[in-house]
Amino acid sequence: KLDRQELFDAVVRDARTILGVRAAVLYLCGPHGETVRAVASEGLGAGLLPAGEISLEGGLVETCLHVRRQVEFPNIQT
Repeated sequence: KLDRQELFDAVVRDARTILGVRAAVLYLCGPHGETVRAVASEGLGAGLLPAGEISLEGGLVETCLHVRRQVEFPNIQT
């Protein structure tokens, strides 16, 4: 039986493999849907994963949650 973190890690690892991408991050919504926090990642360098709660106001993750589907953002630099 997997614990919660092992499950999150497995989801990210499998998503990265299936999608053929260099990095993947799994975010969980906060209790009121106004924030997210990264709970697992693979392929990112140390220190690149944001710590703590992230406000959804005006961000890329907010777009995905509002349209309720995958969204591609080409050529993001920051």
